[in-house]
Amino acid sequence: MSDKAIEVIHRRVLKAECDPGDAPWTIAVDILSALKAAGFAVVELPKPTATYDHMAEEPMMGWEVEAGPYFVRTLRHEVQVSYDGEPDEPFDPTGARVFAAALLAAANAAEAAREVGAE
Repeated sequence: MSDKAIEVIHRRVLKAECDPGDAPWTIAVDILSALKAAGFAVVELPKPTATYDHMAEEPMMGWEVEAGPYFVRTLRHEVQVSYDGEPDEPFDPTGARVFAAALLAAANAAEAAREVGAE
């Protein structure tokens, strides 16, 4: 849970200017904690970057994934993921959200397993 997400809830939902530890700030932390406990993930969406599609020989906007050789782009009204320059079948927006949610859930499970293994 990021401080930035807490700050957004704090300023936009609670509409208050407070320091960490003040009641509205604590409420924002509680809201995010409740969402997380209920299985929701709040993530900051990255901004797309300008790059070049060497296969189509045209400029494009997309999202590079720093954790590996992945690239995500929109292809008209669909979302396409490429691995190491090889595009997969595109998803419709709903399918892309389901896939993204599965990745987040798997990341949480892997993180929890690592924490248990570290004890």
